[in-house]
Amino acid sequence: MRAYQVVWELNEENELREIGGLREACQSLGIKKGTILSFDEEGEREKENISIEIIPVWKWLLK
Repeated sequence: MRAYQVVWELNEENELREIGGLREACQSLGIKKGTILSFDEEGEREKENISIEIIPVWKWLLK
């Protein structure tokens, strides 16, 4: 199982909110991995033992 968060872009104004929401979802589901789908951003974050993958939605759709 994996939790997903969808956002147009991550920026200084929404990053804490978006990552925080995904982290809370992962914790409530008892999982250690989550994914943020964005328009064109890519990367990884680690927050309170939760691994967060940030991937453009088009790449995710092609997986």
